[in-house]
Amino acid sequence: MKKNILAISSVLIFCVQLSYSQISEKIGLYVSGGGTMPVESIVGKTFEFPQLSRDTDSDFFTEVLGREADSKNIQNYWKTGFNVGGGLRYDINSILAVSADFNYNLFRFDANQLAGDVGNTLQEIPIDPNMNIPYNPDGLTISQGSLNIYEFSVNVRAQFPLERIRPYILGGAGYMRVNQDVISLSYYDDFNIPPLPQQGNVSFYDQIPAATYDAVMLNAGAGLAVKLSKNLQPFVQVSYVLGLTEGNDTILYPVKFGFLFTLK
Repeated sequence: MKKNILAISSVLIFCVQLSYSQISEKIGLYVSGGGTMPVESIVGKTFEFPQLSRDTDSDFFTEVLGREADSKNIQNYWKTGFNVGGGLRYDINSILAVSADFNYNLFRFDANQLAGDVGNTLQEIPIDPNMNIPYNPDGLTISQGSLNIYEFSVNVRAQFPLERIRPYILGGAGYMRVNQDVISLSYYDDFNIPPLPQQGNVSFYDQIPAATYDAVMLNAGAGLAVKLSKNLQPFVQVSYVLGLTEGNDTILYPVKFGFLFTLK
């Protein structure tokens, strides 16, 4: 009886080791990083200025600053960002693979763009019919406003298994989370215009509220991997990412450079 149990246990252990070996040979781990271009989004389409809109009895963004509500405003108000990511890939065969992927994108707010809009507007405010208020750019402070976009997706990948150079295409779906930080702006300036006693000051403070969006995400891409060794493949990839955010879709163009590590 003990011999039978020992024999069965040995067979089970051998089968588990064989299965693990076969599965591990098909699993790869990748890490990547690169740049991401923002193309369109509900973020930045228009800005809400709660206090300034109340004080001017208008939509401050469109009526005072003279800007249009446009989903492509994200290109003007956020700089090209960077991305980092990683994931697991499972090779079904030499051509097809599936992967579970995570990517993080960070875009810094371009304060100079909003500062230019505000400065142009302030210079057009008249003191009297012959003179406008002087604008002091050092009196304007704009801070915060970073845009963070997280992506979780499952993708199918088809590659052309050449000897060393391996072009591939991929596509899939998942979840996107978009976080826009609050944007704070303040202005204060004393002015004294000689020779007439044209004195006074201009000051204001406001905060563009933060915003968060959750969305279904679709993506597609193409890339090129190079088999340097049995376990290492550097790659470059360009992608199209579509987040179905309510109001307007969020569209990104990421470019990634990375390394795939395999166990086989």
